Amino acid sequence: MKTREELANDFYIDDHAVLFGLLAKHSERVSGEKGIKVAGESVVTFGRERGMRCAMRCLKDGEELTVENYTVYGEWVDSKGWSKTELESISPSFKTKMTSCGWSDSWKKYGLEKYSKLYCSNIDVSLAYGFNPENKFSLDTSISFGDSLCTFNWVDFYFKSEEDLNKMFEKRKDVLERVVKDFLYQCGHVLNAYKRVAFYNLGVVAASEIIDNAMNEYKDIFGEEKKNAIINESEQDFLAI
Repeated sequence: MKTREELANDFYIDDHAVLFGLLAKHSERVSGEKGIKVAGESVVTFGRERGMRCAMRCLKDGEELTVENYTVYGEWVDSKGWSKTELESISPSFKTKMTSCGWSDSWKKYGLEKYSKLYCSNIDVSLAYGFNPENKFSLDTSISFGDSLCTFNWVDFYFKSEEDLNKMFEKRKDVLERVVKDFLYQCGHVLNAYKRVAFYNLGVVAASEIIDNAMNEYKDIFGEEKKNAIINESEQDFLAI
C-alpha cells in the first residue's frame, strides 16, 4: 500500500478539475438549479478558505497582506507546465494572463466543460478576497467563457519597475517549499468544502447521494486508491496551518 506522500505524487490538475466537475454534475442531476448554485457556493468556500490559509502564513511570518504577498504565498505550482501564464502589464495595473489552462483542458477531456464557468467565475475572486478583502481583483477575460485567454487584473495596484516585480518572485522562491500544498490536499479541500455547503443547503440525504455518485464516477476514471485518498484527505481542518 502506498504512503500518503507516494499517493500525492499521483495527483495533479486533472484530478482537481474532474473532482469538482463531477460534484457539480451530480449536484445538477440530483437537485437541479439549486444543486448548481450549491456547487458554485462550494467554490467560494474553498477559494476563500484557501486564501485565508495563505493570509495566515503570511501574517505568521510578520508580513503584510499585500498584492505582492498574495503571489508570494500562493499554494500551488504547475510543475508540469499544463498551464501557461504570462505577464500582461505592471502599470497602470498589475495584470497577468493565462494563455492555456490545465483545468480547462481536463474539463473538456472528460466532458465536464459545462461546469467550468461555475469554477472559474468564483475561484480567483474568492482566493483574493480570502487573502485580503481590501485588495481589489477582477477576472477580465476567461477561457471558460469563450475568451482566448484568462486575464487577471489587480485594480489600483501596480509595480514601479520590473526590478520590484522580480523582487516579488525572488521572495516567493524563498518561501515556496513551505507554502505549496500538493493536489491531493487541494482535492481533499474541494470535497470538504462541497460537503459542508451541500449538507447545509440540500440536506444530508441529497448531499450524500451526490457525493457518493461523484466519487464513484471519479473512481471509474482514476481508481479506488485515489478515491479513498481524497476521502481520507478531506477529513481534516483546512483552516489549520
